[in-house]
Amino acid sequence: MKSASGFFRAVLCLWFVTFSSFSFDALIMFHRNSTLALGSVLVLLGLTACSKKEIEQAIVEAKAKTQELTETATATVEEVLPATGEIALEMESPLTPTKTATIELITFPDGRPSVLQIITYEVGQTTSTYPKVLIQGTTDAANVSSLGGTKVMCDLYVTIAPGKMAMTAADSQVQLTFKTLDTQQNPIEAQLSASKLNTPEGTTNLRGGRLIAVAK
Repeated sequence: MKSASGFFRAVLCLWFVTFSSFSFDALIMFHRNSTLALGSVLVLLGLTACSKKEIEQAIVEAKAKTQELTETATATVEEVLPATGEIALEMESPLTPTKTATIELITFPDGRPSVLQIITYEVGQTTSTYPKVLIQGTTDAANVSSLGGTKVMCDLYVTIAPGKMAMTAADSQVQLTFKTLDTQQNPIEAQLSASKLNTPEGTTNLRGGRLIAVAK
């Protein structure tokens, strides 16, 4: 009888360790499934069958497993960043995100501020897809990797379609807020602030945007 009792005790503890990594919401879902309801009941019985030390150890293992899954999910999200870059602008009229974006920092030996340039097309290219975006500004950063965590005021030029262009007004530049970077991270991410843009028809509003740019 003792060996049988020990066996069932081990089984119940195993049930608890297995299901303790599930969220409370997941257990509710189990109860909604008649086939798995018995498993949930066994988990509750396992709480009484296991010692306090065993329960505490099961909780520690469950937390470690949850942390591992969270880190894996985060890494997966980071891996799907567009390899060629992207700029998405929130305009009054919906605008398709660009499929490319490169970032370049032009420095000068005489101490002048560096020129930041982000562009979505090849200069001089005869065939282009729209929209075409050019962003330019000045910064004290010495290289692209040092832009992380900084804010740069920039001029924005958007060619929406052939002959249809919008650009920042002289008194309304766009602020780029760059995400803090890991060492040598590429691509680089930034958020664009809201701004007012001039068009041939008058003005339009930029509500904001985001960019993912690949360093040249």
